[in-house]
Amino acid sequence: MKIIIESGKCRGDFMNDLGEDKKNLINKYEKKNNYKIAYVLTENHNKITLRAIIFAKMYNGIKIGGIGMLRCGESYKEFRELIDKAELWFGKENVVKFYLPMDFNTFHSYRVVSDYFENPPFLLEQNIEPHLYRFIKYRGFKSVKKYYSYIVKNPVPVIHRLESFALRAKKQNIEVIKKEISKPDMSLLKELYEITDNAFSNAFLYESIDFDEFRNIYKPLINNNIGVKLMIAKINDKNVGYLFAVEDKYKENRWIVKTIAVKKAYSNAGVGALLTYDLYRRAVRFGIKELIHAYMSESISTKRFSETFGEIYREYSLYGKEI
Repeated sequence: MKIIIESGKCRGDFMNDLGEDKKNLINKYEKKNNYKIAYVLTENHNKITLRAIIFAKMYNGIKIGGIGMLRCGESYKEFRELIDKAELWFGKENVVKFYLPMDFNTFHSYRVVSDYFENPPFLLEQNIEPHLYRFIKYRGFKSVKKYYSYIVKNPVPVIHRLESFALRAKKQNIEVIKKEISKPDMSLLKELYEITDNAFSNAFLYESIDFDEFRNIYKPLINNNIGVKLMIAKINDKNVGYLFAVEDKYKENRWIVKTIAVKKAYSNAGVGALLTYDLYRRAVRFGIKELIHAYMSESISTKRFSETFGEIYREYSLYGKEI
């Protein structure tokens, strides 16, 4: 197993194993002053069998670390050696706690599937790797945050439940603009970026990114012609929230609710309820039978929503360990 910090053959081999999007992301974070990155690579007969980045950064006054871009075969020995190497490196960098899996921050790939493996994948879902979850558990990591994807198989009861909340929101002059997006709109993406940065600024391990990085995350979703449904909430012509959903190409008559974001100042105004209500009404008109709310953070409200209107489709976990 080879590990380096700045340059050399290990980094080159690592980068050659990635797609262009991942390469560009690494190049961007290598230039950030608050990040230090190392590369871990395992080869067997000149074939890469495991790769990962490990990084350290300052966050809320303490130094934390992460392990990301992890491609791991089914060898627990290699995974264990990765963690051993990473912990030594984190110790030298004075890291207090590290998380896995996480590609730099929560805007990019993080979490691992930790339950409900039996359900087939849906569009935009991360890879399902039961062996990686087992390895993390064997090593003694504890879950620090859970997330869920919920499936609703009958949209009509949701509409009935949210109707009173939606009517109340409309009385506060909240209106919803519906958009079908087939090509990138930079001015629109900037509006979504501003809402997102405000809405999630208090979320667990949240770190702001610049607009260029945000655009590169959302641009492939739009360019791939996957039937983007965008609904924007406005109050007095000001954008205060949005809902981002896509058609599930893996199953007919199913939509995936990817993001619901509401500016903090309007979090109790019923904006999220109105956006969801309008989306569900639209879904029924289009003959949609199922909706999956993807990657919802564990909370009392999401648990209540699932138990009342649907069921858990998948569980994901982010793991952490103190040094």
